[in-house]
Amino acid sequence: IRNKIDKFVNVKVRNFRKESNNNLNIVTSGATYDAFYKKIIESEHCYLTGRKIDLSNTKTYSLDHIHPISKGGKNTLVNMGLSCRDANQAKFNLELEIFLKSD
Repeated sequence: IRNKIDKFVNVKVRNFRKESNNNLNIVTSGATYDAFYKKIIESEHCYLTGRKIDLSNTKTYSLDHIHPISKGGKNTLVNMGLSCRDANQAKFNLELEIFLKSD
């Protein structure tokens, strides 16, 4: 499981750094390997649905911007939540409160 998560984390760190270089409005505070790894490991449940996530299957989860960047959210680890991929896609760029109220 560690190797699969390592690959996922490395991609996320690389993407955060790339976004930071391409857009000066994106803050990548705390975007280190260790910080990302801790964020993923600290919860095995989707913050949107509460479903348990199989961390060994990195294709089934992602990190979601809790407050979407398109709505003024920052690209920081504090603004990221571990989520099932399908819940993340369903949320799209909705505010968390609006997503949770929708059926």
